[in-house]
Amino acid sequence: LEASLHPRANENGGWGLRLYRRDEPVALSDVLPVLENLGLRIVAEEPFRLESELGPAVWIDELTLAPGAVPAVA
Repeated sequence: LEASLHPRANENGGWGLRLYRRDEPVALSDVLPVLENLGLRIVAEEPFRLESELGPAVWIDELTLAPGAVPAVA
């Protein structure tokens, strides 16, 4: 499992978190408690599956964080 925090490119701004996993999707009931313990609040999730002839499928979960979930960086 790998993760990537990124600014959202939309009119509302905000932050997103991408979770990457090979072979099978991430079980939200496993990762949401961990993310909430880190102080993050997830308000939406959209999964994607990428197929490749070169290897196993990769799942990407695009999570939308609640406004104010990521502190401002000076």
